[in-house]
Amino acid sequence: MLQIEGIDVSQHQGDIQWPLVKNSNKKFSGVRIGWGEARNASGGELDAKALVNLDACVVNGIPPMPYMYSYAQTVEEAKMEANFVKTILSKYPRSTFAYPIAYDVEDQQYQGNIDINPIIDAFCEEIHDSGYKVIVYTSLDWFENKVNDINKGKWFTWLGQWDVDQPEFMPSIWQYSDKGSVEGISGNVDLNICYQDYVNIDNPFPTKAVEVVVTQPSSPSQEVITPSDPLSVQVFSIVEEQRVLRLLNYGDIEADGQVGDLTRSARNNARRGYGLDETGESGLDLERCLRGQLMSVQARLNELGYECDIDGRLGDAGTQTTDRVLSFQRDRNLTIDGIIGTNTFTALFSVTNAPVAATAPVVALPEGMASKNFSWYEFACGCIKGDPTSGCNGYPETNYGQIIAQQLIDKLQQLRDYVGAIVITCGIRCPENNKYWQGVWNSLHMLGEAIDCYCPGLNIIEFARIAWQVFGIAVRVYPSQEFAHLELSDLGGVYNQETGDFIY
Repeated sequence: MLQIEGIDVSQHQGDIQWPLVKNSNKKFSGVRIGWGEARNASGGELDAKALVNLDACVVNGIPPMPYMYSYAQTVEEAKMEANFVKTILSKYPRSTFAYPIAYDVEDQQYQGNIDINPIIDAFCEEIHDSGYKVIVYTSLDWFENKVNDINKGKWFTWLGQWDVDQPEFMPSIWQYSDKGSVEGISGNVDLNICYQDYVNIDNPFPTKAVEVVVTQPSSPSQEVITPSDPLSVQVFSIVEEQRVLRLLNYGDIEADGQVGDLTRSARNNARRGYGLDETGESGLDLERCLRGQLMSVQARLNELGYECDIDGRLGDAGTQTTDRVLSFQRDRNLTIDGIIGTNTFTALFSVTNAPVAATAPVVALPEGMASKNFSWYEFACGCIKGDPTSGCNGYPETNYGQIIAQQLIDKLQQLRDYVGAIVITCGIRCPENNKYWQGVWNSLHMLGEAIDCYCPGLNIIEFARIAWQVFGIAVRVYPSQEFAHLELSDLGGVYNQETGDFIY
Protein backbone atom coordinates (compact mmCIF):
# COMPACT_ATOMS: atom_id res chain seq x y z
CA MET A 1 0.00 0.00 0.00
CA LEU A 2 1.19 3.50 -0.85
CA GLN A 3 2.33 5.34 2.30
CA ILE A 4 3.80 8.84 1.96
CA GLU A 5 5.17 10.47 5.11
CA GLY A 6 4.39 14.13 5.71
CA ILE A 7 3.86 16.83 8.33
CA ASP A 8 1.60 19.82 8.87
CA VAL A 9 2.71 23.17 10.27
CA SER A 10 1.55 26.64 11.23
CA GLN A 11 3.00 29.76 12.82
CA HIS A 12 3.24 27.78 16.07
CA GLN A 13 6.29 25.96 14.67
CA GLY A 14 8.11 29.28 14.28
CA ASP A 15 11.01 29.49 11.84
CA ILE A 16 11.47 26.17 10.07
CA GLN A 17 14.69 24.99 8.43
CA TRP A 18 13.00 23.50 5.38
CA PRO A 19 16.10 21.96 3.74
CA LEU A 20 16.51 19.84 6.85
CA VAL A 21 12.83 18.87 6.72
CA LYS A 22 13.30 17.76 3.12
CA ASN A 23 16.33 15.68 4.10
CA SER A 24 14.24 13.97 6.79
CA ASN A 25 12.29 12.27 3.99
CA LYS A 26 9.03 14.19 4.49
CA LYS A 27 7.32 14.18 1.10
CA PHE A 28 4.53 16.71 1.68
CA SER A 29 3.47 19.31 4.24
CA GLY A 30 0.19 20.72 5.38
CA VAL A 31 0.56 24.51 5.68
CA ARG A 32 -2.00 26.53 7.59
CA ILE A 33 -3.22 29.46 5.49
CA GLY A 34 -5.12 30.99 8.39
CA TRP A 35 -8.33 30.78 10.35
CA GLY A 36 -11.88 31.92 9.79
CA GLU A 37 -12.87 35.47 10.65
CA ALA A 38 -16.37 36.37 9.53
CA ARG A 39 -16.16 39.81 11.17
CA ASN A 40 -14.16 41.28 8.30
CA ALA A 41 -14.71 41.28 4.57
CA SER A 42 -11.86 38.91 3.84
CA GLY A 43 -13.34 35.94 5.70
CA GLY A 44 -10.05 35.02 7.32
CA GLU A 45 -6.90 35.98 9.18
CA LEU A 46 -3.58 35.07 7.60
CA ASP A 47 -1.27 32.73 9.50
CA ALA A 48 1.91 34.73 10.19
CA LYS A 49 4.08 32.03 8.57
CA ALA A 50 1.71 31.02 5.76
CA LEU A 51 3.49 32.66 2.83
CA VAL A 52 6.95 31.95 4.22
CA ASN A 53 6.11 28.26 4.60
CA LEU A 54 4.40 27.98 1.21
CA ASP A 55 7.35 29.64 -0.51
CA ALA A 56 9.80 27.38 1.33
CA CYS A 57 7.87 24.28 0.31
CA VAL A 58 7.99 25.40 -3.32
CA VAL A 59 11.72 26.14 -3.33
CA ASN A 60 12.57 22.89 -1.51
CA GLY A 61 10.39 20.69 -3.68
CA ILE A 62 8.00 19.68 -0.88
CA PRO A 63 4.39 19.61 -2.17
CA PRO A 64 2.33 21.90 0.10
CA MET A 65 -1.18 21.10 1.28
CA PRO A 66 -2.73 24.42 2.40
CA TYR A 67 -5.38 24.21 5.10
CA MET A 68 -7.89 26.58 6.64
CA TYR A 69 -9.01 26.32 10.28
CA SER A 70 -12.73 27.04 10.20
CA TYR A 71 -14.87 29.04 12.60
CA ALA A 72 -17.79 29.19 10.14
CA GLN A 73 -21.27 28.77 11.57
CA THR A 74 -23.21 29.44 8.38
CA VAL A 75 -22.94 28.63 4.69
CA GLU A 76 -22.24 32.29 3.96
CA GLU A 77 -19.31 32.35 6.38
CA ALA A 78 -17.95 29.11 4.88
CA LYS A 79 -18.01 30.75 1.43
CA MET A 80 -16.17 33.75 2.82
CA GLU A 81 -13.51 31.44 4.25
CA ALA A 82 -13.19 29.76 0.85
CA ASN A 83 -12.90 33.15 -0.80
CA PHE A 84 -10.07 34.07 1.56
CA VAL A 85 -8.22 30.86 0.76
CA LYS A 86 -8.62 31.36 -3.00
CA THR A 87 -7.18 34.85 -2.67
CA ILE A 88 -4.01 33.45 -1.10
CA LEU A 89 -3.76 30.53 -3.53
CA SER A 90 -4.03 32.91 -6.49
CA LYS A 91 -0.52 34.17 -5.70
CA TYR A 92 0.90 30.84 -6.91
CA PRO A 93 0.70 28.82 -10.14
CA ARG A 94 -2.13 26.28 -10.01
CA SER A 95 0.43 23.47 -10.48
CA THR A 96 1.87 24.31 -7.04
CA PHE A 97 -1.02 22.49 -5.38
CA ALA A 98 -1.01 18.86 -6.46
CA TYR A 99 -2.12 17.97 -2.93
CA PRO A 100 -5.65 19.01 -1.93
CA ILE A 101 -6.73 22.14 -0.11
CA ALA A 102 -7.84 21.13 3.39
CA TYR A 103 -10.78 22.38 5.45
CA ASP A 104 -10.20 21.90 9.18
CA VAL A 105 -13.54 21.53 10.98
CA GLU A 106 -13.11 20.70 14.66
CA ASP A 107 -13.83 23.81 16.71
CA GLN A 108 -16.11 22.77 19.56
CA GLN A 109 -16.97 26.31 20.69
CA TYR A 110 -18.23 27.58 17.33
CA GLN A 111 -19.27 24.39 15.56
CA GLY A 112 -19.97 21.84 18.27
CA ASN A 113 -23.72 22.47 18.42
CA ILE A 114 -24.53 23.10 14.75
CA ASP A 115 -25.02 20.99 11.63
CA ILE A 116 -21.55 21.14 10.12
CA ASN A 117 -22.47 19.47 6.82
CA PRO A 118 -23.80 22.45 4.84
CA ILE A 119 -20.70 24.38 5.95
CA ILE A 120 -18.34 21.62 4.79
CA ASP A 121 -20.06 21.29 1.45
CA ALA A 122 -20.21 25.06 0.82
CA PHE A 123 -16.48 25.55 1.43
CA CYS A 124 -15.43 22.45 -0.50
CA GLU A 125 -17.64 23.27 -3.49
CA GLU A 126 -16.16 26.77 -3.71
CA ILE A 127 -12.58 25.50 -3.63
CA HIS A 128 -13.24 22.50 -5.86
CA ASP A 129 -15.05 24.54 -8.49
CA SER A 130 -11.94 26.71 -8.72
CA GLY A 131 -10.01 23.67 -9.93
CA TYR A 132 -8.37 22.44 -6.71
CA LYS A 133 -8.65 19.08 -4.99
CA VAL A 134 -10.30 19.27 -1.56
CA ILE A 135 -9.97 17.29 1.66
CA VAL A 136 -11.80 17.62 5.00
CA TYR A 137 -9.84 17.34 8.26
CA THR A 138 -11.67 16.18 11.34
CA SER A 139 -11.36 13.97 14.41
CA LEU A 140 -12.70 10.42 14.53
CA ASP A 141 -15.52 11.53 16.85
CA TRP A 142 -16.66 14.26 14.48
CA PHE A 143 -16.28 12.02 11.44
CA GLU A 144 -18.49 9.36 13.02
CA ASN A 145 -21.05 11.64 14.66
CA LYS A 146 -21.19 14.93 12.78
CA VAL A 147 -20.13 14.38 9.15
CA ASN A 148 -22.92 12.85 7.08
CA ASP A 149 -22.57 10.08 4.51
CA ILE A 150 -22.94 12.50 1.60
CA ASN A 151 -19.87 14.51 2.58
CA LYS A 152 -17.97 11.34 3.51
CA GLY A 153 -18.49 10.05 0.00
CA LYS A 154 -18.01 13.35 -1.79
CA TRP A 155 -14.72 14.67 -0.38
CA PHE A 156 -11.36 13.19 0.60
CA THR A 157 -10.89 12.66 4.35
CA TRP A 158 -7.91 13.73 6.48
CA LEU A 159 -8.38 11.95 9.80
CA GLY A 160 -6.86 13.10 13.06
CA GLN A 161 -6.51 10.04 15.30
CA TRP A 162 -3.47 9.92 17.56
CA ASP A 163 -1.75 7.34 19.73
CA VAL A 164 -3.13 4.27 17.95
CA ASP A 165 -1.36 1.64 15.88
CA GLN A 166 -3.68 2.10 12.92
CA PRO A 167 -6.64 4.35 12.07
CA GLU A 168 -10.22 3.26 12.69
CA PHE A 169 -10.77 3.26 8.93
CA MET A 170 -8.54 3.96 5.93
CA PRO A 171 -8.69 7.73 5.18
CA SER A 172 -6.88 9.50 2.35
CA ILE A 173 -4.49 11.03 4.91
CA TRP A 174 -4.00 9.96 8.52
CA GLN A 175 -2.64 12.43 11.09
CA TYR A 176 -1.27 9.90 13.55
CA SER A 177 0.60 12.11 16.02
CA ASP A 178 0.71 15.66 17.34
CA LYS A 179 4.02 15.08 19.13
CA GLY A 180 6.34 14.26 16.27
CA SER A 181 9.99 15.26 16.11
CA VAL A 182 11.43 16.31 12.74
CA GLU A 183 14.87 17.72 12.02
CA GLY A 184 14.63 21.41 11.17
CA ILE A 185 11.60 22.05 13.42
CA SER A 186 11.85 23.06 17.07
CA GLY A 187 9.33 21.38 19.33
CA ASN A 188 6.46 19.08 18.44
CA VAL A 189 4.96 18.80 14.98
CA ASP A 190 2.01 16.86 13.56
CA LEU A 191 2.90 13.71 11.60
CA ASN A 192 0.85 12.30 8.73
CA ILE A 193 0.71 9.37 6.33
CA CYS A 194 -0.86 9.91 2.90
CA TYR A 195 -2.36 6.84 1.19
CA GLN A 196 -3.37 8.68 -1.99
CA ASP A 197 -1.09 9.45 -4.96
CA TYR A 198 -2.27 13.05 -5.26
CA VAL A 199 0.65 14.14 -7.45
CA ASN A 200 -0.47 11.83 -10.25
CA ILE A 201 -4.23 12.22 -10.12
CA ASP A 202 -6.35 15.03 -11.49
CA ASN A 203 -9.15 16.79 -9.67
CA PRO A 204 -11.65 13.89 -9.45
CA PHE A 205 -14.70 16.04 -10.11
CA PRO A 206 -15.48 18.36 -13.04
CA THR A 207 -14.57 22.03 -12.66
CA LYS A 208 -16.29 25.20 -13.77
CA ALA A 209 -15.39 28.85 -14.08
CA VAL A 210 -14.40 30.55 -10.83
CA GLU A 211 -17.14 32.64 -9.27
CA VAL A 212 -16.32 34.56 -6.10
CA VAL A 213 -19.10 35.05 -3.59
CA VAL A 214 -18.80 37.36 -0.59
CA THR A 215 -21.74 38.24 1.64
CA GLN A 216 -22.81 41.60 3.01
CA PRO A 217 -20.37 42.50 5.84
CA SER A 218 -21.72 43.58 9.17
CA SER A 219 -19.39 46.51 9.83
CA PRO A 220 -19.63 49.95 8.17
CA SER A 221 -15.84 49.87 7.73
CA GLN A 222 -16.21 47.10 5.15
CA GLU A 223 -17.32 47.33 1.54
CA VAL A 224 -19.78 45.04 -0.20
CA ILE A 225 -17.89 43.00 -2.78
CA THR A 226 -19.29 42.53 -6.27
CA PRO A 227 -19.83 38.76 -6.56
CA SER A 228 -19.36 38.53 -10.34
CA ASP A 229 -15.83 39.95 -10.48
CA PRO A 230 -13.03 37.88 -8.88
CA LEU A 231 -10.71 40.90 -8.93
CA SER A 232 -12.99 42.78 -6.54
CA VAL A 233 -12.27 40.45 -3.62
CA GLN A 234 -10.88 42.21 -0.56
CA VAL A 235 -8.32 40.92 1.86
CA PHE A 236 -8.12 44.28 3.66
CA SER A 237 -10.96 45.98 5.46
CA ILE A 238 -11.33 49.64 4.47
CA VAL A 239 -9.63 50.72 7.68
CA GLU A 240 -6.62 48.52 7.03
CA GLU A 241 -6.44 49.54 3.38
CA GLN A 242 -6.39 53.21 4.40
CA ARG A 243 -3.60 52.53 6.89
CA VAL A 244 -1.53 50.77 4.22
CA LEU A 245 -2.12 53.49 1.62
CA ARG A 246 -0.98 56.11 4.12
CA LEU A 247 2.12 54.25 5.29
CA LEU A 248 3.21 53.64 1.67
CA ASN A 249 2.77 57.37 0.89
CA TYR A 250 -0.14 57.15 -1.52
CA GLY A 251 -2.19 59.65 0.47
CA ASP A 252 -2.18 61.24 3.92
CA ILE A 253 -5.64 59.91 4.75
CA GLU A 254 -7.42 59.13 7.99
CA ALA A 255 -8.24 55.48 8.69
CA ASP A 256 -11.93 56.10 9.38
CA GLY A 257 -13.48 53.24 7.39
CA GLN A 258 -15.32 55.67 5.12
CA VAL A 259 -14.64 55.67 1.37
CA GLY A 260 -14.55 59.30 0.28
CA ASP A 261 -12.71 61.30 -2.35
CA LEU A 262 -9.38 61.20 -0.46
CA THR A 263 -9.44 57.41 -0.22
CA ARG A 264 -10.32 57.02 -3.90
CA SER A 265 -7.57 59.48 -4.80
CA ALA A 266 -5.04 57.50 -2.73
CA ARG A 267 -6.15 54.30 -4.44
CA ASN A 268 -5.62 55.89 -7.82
CA ASN A 269 -2.18 57.15 -6.80
CA ALA A 270 -1.29 53.55 -5.94
CA ARG A 271 -2.94 52.14 -9.05
CA ARG A 272 -1.03 54.59 -11.23
CA GLY A 273 2.24 53.51 -9.64
CA TYR A 274 1.43 49.84 -10.15
CA GLY A 275 0.28 50.32 -13.74
CA LEU A 276 -3.35 49.43 -12.93
CA ASP A 277 -6.54 51.06 -14.22
CA GLU A 278 -7.39 54.17 -12.19
CA THR A 279 -10.87 53.18 -11.09
CA GLY A 280 -10.72 54.57 -7.56
CA GLU A 281 -11.83 51.17 -6.30
CA SER A 282 -10.24 48.51 -4.14
CA GLY A 283 -9.88 44.96 -5.39
CA LEU A 284 -7.60 41.96 -5.51
CA ASP A 285 -5.41 43.51 -8.20
CA LEU A 286 -4.62 46.53 -5.99
CA GLU A 287 -4.36 44.52 -2.79
CA ARG A 288 -1.83 42.12 -4.29
CA CYS A 289 0.39 45.09 -5.08
CA LEU A 290 -0.07 46.81 -1.73
CA ARG A 291 0.59 43.62 0.22
CA GLY A 292 3.70 42.86 -1.85
CA GLN A 293 5.10 46.35 -1.36
CA LEU A 294 4.33 46.31 2.35
CA MET A 295 6.01 42.92 2.74
CA SER A 296 9.18 44.29 1.12
CA VAL A 297 9.12 47.16 3.64
CA GLN A 298 8.63 44.70 6.50
CA ALA A 299 11.44 42.48 5.21
CA ARG A 300 13.76 45.46 4.93
CA LEU A 301 12.93 46.65 8.46
CA ASN A 302 13.81 43.18 9.74
CA GLU A 303 17.09 43.23 7.81
CA LEU A 304 18.02 46.45 9.58
CA GLY A 305 17.11 45.14 13.02
CA TYR A 306 13.56 46.54 13.36
CA GLU A 307 11.74 43.26 13.92
CA CYS A 308 8.17 42.90 12.72
CA ASP A 309 6.00 40.26 11.06
CA ILE A 310 6.46 39.94 7.29
CA ASP A 311 2.81 39.39 6.47
CA GLY A 312 1.71 42.35 4.34
CA ARG A 313 -0.80 43.41 6.98
CA LEU A 314 -1.35 46.42 9.25
CA GLY A 315 -4.67 45.42 10.78
CA ASP A 316 -7.50 47.67 11.92
CA ALA A 317 -5.99 48.38 15.34
CA GLY A 318 -2.34 48.82 14.41
CA THR A 319 0.69 46.53 14.31
CA GLN A 320 4.38 46.56 15.07
CA THR A 321 5.12 47.59 11.48
CA THR A 322 4.00 51.20 11.94
CA ASP A 323 5.85 51.39 15.25
CA ARG A 324 9.00 50.09 13.58
CA VAL A 325 8.76 52.69 10.82
CA LEU A 326 8.43 55.40 13.46
CA SER A 327 11.46 54.00 15.32
CA PHE A 328 13.46 53.90 12.10
CA GLN A 329 12.56 57.52 11.34
CA ARG A 330 13.48 58.58 14.87
CA ASP A 331 16.85 56.79 14.72
CA ARG A 332 17.70 58.34 11.33
CA ASN A 333 16.62 61.89 12.26
CA LEU A 334 13.83 61.82 9.69
CA THR A 335 10.37 63.33 9.97
CA ILE A 336 8.53 61.06 12.41
CA ASP A 337 5.16 60.66 10.68
CA GLY A 338 4.84 56.94 9.95
CA ILE A 339 4.81 57.60 6.21
CA ILE A 340 7.44 56.15 3.90
CA GLY A 341 8.03 59.29 1.88
CA THR A 342 11.00 60.03 -0.35
CA ASN A 343 13.53 60.59 2.45
CA THR A 344 12.41 57.59 4.48
CA PHE A 345 12.32 55.39 1.41
CA THR A 346 15.82 56.45 0.40
CA ALA A 347 17.19 55.81 3.89
CA LEU A 348 15.40 52.47 4.15
CA PHE A 349 16.38 51.03 0.77
CA SER A 350 19.69 52.72 0.08
CA VAL A 351 22.27 50.41 -1.46
CA THR A 352 24.73 51.35 1.29
CA ASN A 353 22.37 49.64 3.73
CA ALA A 354 22.06 46.48 1.62
CA PRO A 355 22.16 43.37 3.80
CA VAL A 356 24.71 41.57 1.59
CA ALA A 357 28.01 42.51 0.03
CA ALA A 358 28.29 43.88 -3.49
CA THR A 359 29.67 40.58 -4.70
CA ALA A 360 29.02 37.11 -3.37
CA PRO A 361 31.81 35.63 -1.25
CA VAL A 362 33.82 32.76 -2.64
CA VAL A 363 32.54 29.56 -1.07
CA ALA A 364 32.84 25.88 -1.85
CA LEU A 365 29.57 24.84 -3.49
CA PRO A 366 28.15 21.34 -3.75
CA GLU A 367 28.39 19.73 -7.17
CA GLY A 368 25.68 20.96 -9.49
CA MET A 369 25.12 24.26 -7.67
CA ALA A 370 25.77 27.64 -9.27
CA SER A 371 25.31 29.46 -5.95
CA LYS A 372 24.01 28.82 -2.45
CA ASN A 373 20.40 28.48 -3.58
CA PHE A 374 20.49 28.02 -7.36
CA SER A 375 21.50 24.91 -9.27
CA TRP A 376 23.00 24.98 -12.74
CA TYR A 377 19.96 23.06 -13.96
CA GLU A 378 17.71 26.01 -13.10
CA PHE A 379 19.69 28.10 -15.59
CA ALA A 380 19.84 25.37 -18.25
CA CYS A 381 18.49 25.79 -21.77
CA GLY A 382 14.96 24.56 -22.44
CA CYS A 383 16.39 21.95 -24.80
CA ILE A 384 16.62 19.54 -21.86
CA LYS A 385 13.43 20.74 -20.14
CA GLY A 386 10.85 19.65 -22.67
CA ASP A 387 10.88 22.42 -25.27
CA PRO A 388 10.50 20.90 -28.76
CA THR A 389 14.04 21.83 -29.81
CA SER A 390 17.29 19.93 -30.03
CA GLY A 391 19.86 22.65 -30.42
CA CYS A 392 22.07 21.74 -27.45
CA ASN A 393 22.55 19.54 -24.42
CA GLY A 394 21.08 22.22 -22.16
CA TYR A 395 24.39 23.82 -21.23
CA PRO A 396 25.75 25.79 -24.19
CA GLU A 397 28.92 27.66 -23.30
CA THR A 398 29.09 31.41 -23.76
CA ASN A 399 32.08 33.69 -24.06
CA TYR A 400 32.25 33.53 -20.25
CA GLY A 401 33.06 29.82 -20.34
CA GLN A 402 29.89 29.02 -18.39
CA ILE A 403 26.22 29.26 -19.15
CA ILE A 404 25.39 32.32 -17.00
CA ALA A 405 27.60 35.31 -16.23
CA GLN A 406 28.93 35.13 -12.67
CA GLN A 407 27.94 38.74 -12.06
CA LEU A 408 24.30 37.87 -12.76
CA ILE A 409 24.47 34.79 -10.52
CA ASP A 410 25.92 36.88 -7.69
CA LYS A 411 23.26 39.56 -8.00
CA LEU A 412 20.48 37.00 -8.24
CA GLN A 413 21.68 35.27 -5.08
CA GLN A 414 21.75 38.61 -3.24
CA LEU A 415 18.20 39.29 -4.42
CA ARG A 416 17.14 35.83 -3.34
CA ASP A 417 18.63 36.36 0.13
CA TYR A 418 16.55 39.52 0.37
CA VAL A 419 13.11 38.57 -1.01
CA GLY A 420 13.03 34.81 -0.46
CA ALA A 421 12.24 32.12 -3.01
CA ILE A 422 12.79 32.99 -6.69
CA VAL A 423 11.54 30.75 -9.49
CA ILE A 424 13.60 30.87 -12.72
CA THR A 425 11.42 30.29 -15.77
CA CYS A 426 14.08 30.87 -18.43
CA GLY A 427 17.87 30.99 -18.20
CA ILE A 428 20.34 30.39 -21.02
CA ARG A 429 19.09 29.87 -24.56
CA CYS A 430 20.91 28.33 -27.47
CA PRO A 431 20.12 29.98 -30.86
CA GLU A 432 17.54 27.32 -31.76
CA ASN A 433 15.77 27.61 -28.43
CA ASN A 434 15.81 31.41 -28.66
CA LYS A 435 14.15 31.13 -32.06
CA TYR A 436 11.53 28.77 -30.61
CA TRP A 437 10.63 31.38 -27.98
CA GLN A 438 10.65 34.14 -30.61
CA GLY A 439 13.47 35.95 -28.85
CA VAL A 440 15.19 38.91 -30.48
CA TRP A 441 18.20 38.04 -32.61
CA ASN A 442 20.66 39.50 -30.08
CA SER A 443 18.92 38.25 -26.93
CA LEU A 444 20.95 38.52 -23.75
CA HIS A 445 19.63 35.06 -22.89
CA MET A 446 22.02 33.65 -25.51
CA LEU A 447 24.95 35.41 -23.84
CA GLY A 448 24.06 34.24 -20.36
CA GLU A 449 23.38 37.82 -19.30
CA ALA A 450 19.63 37.55 -18.64
CA ILE A 451 17.09 35.35 -16.89
CA ASP A 452 13.29 35.37 -16.55
CA CYS A 453 11.88 34.78 -13.08
CA TYR A 454 9.32 35.68 -10.41
CA CYS A 455 9.04 35.62 -6.62
CA PRO A 456 6.03 33.60 -5.34
CA GLY A 457 3.78 35.76 -3.17
CA LEU A 458 5.41 39.07 -4.16
CA ASN A 459 3.85 41.42 -6.71
CA ILE A 460 5.95 41.37 -9.86
CA ILE A 461 6.24 45.19 -10.03
CA GLU A 462 7.45 45.33 -6.44
CA PHE A 463 9.86 42.46 -7.13
CA ALA A 464 11.28 44.42 -10.08
CA ARG A 465 11.56 47.60 -8.02
CA ILE A 466 13.60 45.85 -5.32
CA ALA A 467 15.85 44.22 -7.93
CA TRP A 468 16.65 47.64 -9.40
CA GLN A 469 16.59 50.05 -6.47
CA VAL A 470 18.27 47.80 -3.89
CA PHE A 471 20.60 45.70 -6.03
CA GLY A 472 21.00 47.66 -9.27
CA ILE A 473 19.69 44.89 -11.55
CA ALA A 474 18.08 46.22 -14.73
CA VAL A 475 14.61 44.74 -15.27
CA ARG A 476 12.13 44.42 -18.10
CA VAL A 477 8.83 43.50 -16.50
CA TYR A 478 5.78 41.78 -18.04
CA PRO A 479 2.96 42.52 -15.57
CA SER A 480 0.16 40.60 -17.32
CA GLN A 481 2.34 37.48 -17.51
CA GLU A 482 3.68 38.03 -13.97
CA PHE A 483 7.37 37.56 -14.68
CA ALA A 484 10.44 39.79 -14.79
CA HIS A 485 13.38 39.70 -17.19
CA LEU A 486 16.56 40.49 -15.22
CA GLU A 487 19.56 41.50 -17.32
CA LEU A 488 23.12 42.82 -17.23
CA SER A 489 22.83 45.96 -19.33
CA ASP A 490 22.77 49.74 -19.23
CA LEU A 491 18.95 49.82 -19.34
CA GLY A 492 19.07 51.92 -16.19
CA GLY A 493 15.82 51.06 -14.46
CA VAL A 494 12.61 49.02 -14.55
CA TYR A 495 11.01 49.07 -18.00
CA ASN A 496 7.42 47.92 -18.56
CA GLN A 497 7.82 45.90 -21.73
CA GLU A 498 4.07 45.85 -22.29
CA THR A 499 3.47 49.61 -22.16
CA GLY A 500 6.85 50.88 -23.33
CA ASP A 501 7.34 53.04 -20.22
CA PHE A 502 9.90 53.17 -17.43
CA ILE A 503 8.28 52.48 -14.05
CA TYR A 504 11.39 53.24 -12.01
